[in-house]
Amino acid sequence: MINKIHVFKNKSKQSEDLQTNSFKITNKPQVPPTTERNKRGFIKKHKRILSIIFIILVFFALGAFAYTRISSYSIRVNSFDESGNEISSCTNILNPECWTDAFTPQLKQTDGFTNALIVGLDTRSNGSLMNTDSLMMISYNHATQKSMLLSIPRDFFSFRFQIKISAVYAYTSRKDKDDPWRYLKEDFASITGRQIHYVIAVKLDGVTELVDAVGGVSVCPYADFTAKYPNPNATPTSPEQWLYYDFKKGCQDVDGERALVYSRFRSIRRGPGELASDFSRARRQQEIVDAVKVKLLGQNLSIKDRTENYWSLLQTVDKNIKFDFTFEDFLAGLALIDKADKTPARVVLDPNFGGPYRFMFEGTKPGEGYTVKAKDQSYNAIKNELSLIWDNIDFYKETPKIVVRNQTGSPTLGNDNLVFNIKNNHKYWSGFDIYNDGKTDKYIGVKLFDFTGGTKPGSLAIIQTTLGISEVELLPETYGATRTNKNEDFLILVGPTE
Repeated sequence: MINKIHVFKNKSKQSEDLQTNSFKITNKPQVPPTTERNKRGFIKKHKRILSIIFIILVFFALGAFAYTRISSYSIRVNSFDESGNEISSCTNILNPECWTDAFTPQLKQTDGFTNALIVGLDTRSNGSLMNTDSLMMISYNHATQKSMLLSIPRDFFSFRFQIKISAVYAYTSRKDKDDPWRYLKEDFASITGRQIHYVIAVKLDGVTELVDAVGGVSVCPYADFTAKYPNPNATPTSPEQWLYYDFKKGCQDVDGERALVYSRFRSIRRGPGELASDFSRARRQQEIVDAVKVKLLGQNLSIKDRTENYWSLLQTVDKNIKFDFTFEDFLAGLALIDKADKTPARVVLDPNFGGPYRFMFEGTKPGEGYTVKAKDQSYNAIKNELSLIWDNIDFYKETPKIVVRNQTGSPTLGNDNLVFNIKNNHKYWSGFDIYNDGKTDKYIGVKLFDFTGGTKPGSLAIIQTTLGISEVELLPETYGATRTNKNEDFLILVGPTE
């Protein structure tokens, strides 16, 4: 750390010093003896020289540290043959092609999952408030390359600390000097069943700054509405305590200011009332996070160029966005971009999670205010449901409607038919209907039709794998069948076996 050196000029102190000298004070100005004056000049001069030398040494040390760190990376990415001779001069750590067994960045993980906690801090310029305005976890499954965005509303009740989860950080941040996030991470892990490896803390201005830095993002409201947002510059006597922002239905580009309003407002002047809920707010925050990701990944760049651009971006917004991952962690994350699923599942732990009031209830009590509480204080029911979502993540994201037409000639399909494996072993489809038709003579076996236009690839892959079908068709009329009034995404025709 560089310490600033301040020189204060204090006339009264100077007079006091003069009066303590051994020479006599008279009405005439007194001049210190030549030897004393020379001594003071010598000290003053050399203090300046020492200060300059100190600053130079500090910058030299910082430069040496940076050089040593980069040099150590370069050494670790060089390639050598069995005799120890260098066979490659590839020293660019930003290029994954240069990585070797000696240097391959890896993300922290537990049980095959890497989890980062994104915290929106509700701070003011004086730092008096420390409530976590939003809490979101992004998880990555290294085995399946799937990801999930999970939000816990600010009013979710922490049984461990007997307060709302939004206040846990403020209540516990000083209890561990080495890690102010420790207890919030532990609480989050006890609720979700996933250990937190990284924390990204975002102040309000950080949202505006980041969105503007990437050139704006796209949001897609499902209805027209006018957001009512507190005027950040208002005083108690200001006539304009609120600002109003109009949003139109459908996808639209927004800048940093409107993105912040879109993700944070809790009051509306007009529009659907449910938009004012904290649960809707959590979903909009997930939408902004996803929109930033889409904007960044939409750039057709190599991993090397992405690394340079994104790391530079993080340095730009460093004042308002803090993170605890290292440069190697950053490299490891970027290395996963091309193989990771680009569309995360979005989950909000609101009272409708898993079905209305299935796992949680809401209410208001004196001293607590409005809270959302888990019915099971161990959170095991919530954790089990989250595990089920991970096991069926594509169906959860895409909620496919499936229709099966039995054209085997049998009155019903046997329970051993593979279509029941889809129905019984995979959750979160939004519809599964079976029609028993007459026997067909147009085809043998099973036919699969996809009406989604490629928008539900994960669901299609599950159905194909379960049925053992590689060919997907578009026109059931070819086989004398039609699409039903269920507006299904996938139609499965089951014909005779011979």
